[in-house]
Amino acid sequence: MKYKVVGWTNWDNKEVEETYCTYAQRFAIIDHIKEKGFSFTGCHHQESECCVPVLNDGKMRRFSQRAWGRVMAEAHDLFGDFDYSTYAFDWGDDDETKRPDPTEDKFFPATFIPEEIRSESFVIKANDKVFSSAQETHSIKLKDLKAYRYIDIGDTVILKCNDNSVSYKVVGLERKQSSQMDKYLDYYTKVLMGIREPEKIQKRPPTFLFLNLEPES
Repeated sequence: MKYKVVGWTNWDNKEVEETYCTYAQRFAIIDHIKEKGFSFTGCHHQESECCVPVLNDGKMRRFSQRAWGRVMAEAHDLFGDFDYSTYAFDWGDDDETKRPDPTEDKFFPATFIPEEIRSESFVIKANDKVFSSAQETHSIKLKDLKAYRYIDIGDTVILKCNDNSVSYKVVGLERKQSSQMDKYLDYYTKVLMGIREPEKIQKRPPTFLFLNLEPES
């Protein structure tokens, strides 16, 4: 989906509809924060003027302070289990805070676009096994590559194998993090024992993308 943050509004703006934030929409918010260099906490998100993102579907996305902390931490390339706390529950340091400007960063309804224009097509090359499995189960598991960052329900997937291709509509989507429990247990045990210093994790743990598909006629 061609999602984009088109402006910011207040938490309690009753004139803007709120809706659930999907993975792709969350990535659009993160990318916009990166582009603008914003840095503010969950307290600002909920209490300050013009700190709630509005996307080009015409709806705003509101987060808990903890969830906003995770969004902001990821926008600053911090992926540790507790990095969200830097951007979650307090007001932070004013010298390091950069929030949207209520005049320059407000949204305009003219920037909203319908789903049929936002939807995208993704071409995915598959081997014989994956291609056949998708036809039988109407589902597919993919490595969560950057190219699939904005894929969402309503998009089209064109699965290609050699000279064959099949088009599907995405009707369900889930992202799952690969299991790294042993690695994390070892790390945190050493930190607690004083054997290892805490460190910032600046690489996203690997994830997989699970798509439920419906053949297009």
